[in-house]
Amino acid sequence: MPFDVVMPVLGTCFVTAWVFIGGMMVRDSLDRAREIRFDSPSDPQQVHFR
Repeated sequence: MPFDVVMPVLGTCFVTAWVFIGGMMVRDSLDRAREIRFDSPSDPQQVHFR
């Protein structure tokens, strides 16, 4: 394959993977924040830092 065809394909794959990984990290941090927020404040042992 010519070089000018390979580079856009590689760039698109890289951007797609980057967005996918970033979205998973954001969702994970949101889930963790939701866990901490919904824990009962009377029991500090419930807060998990994974």
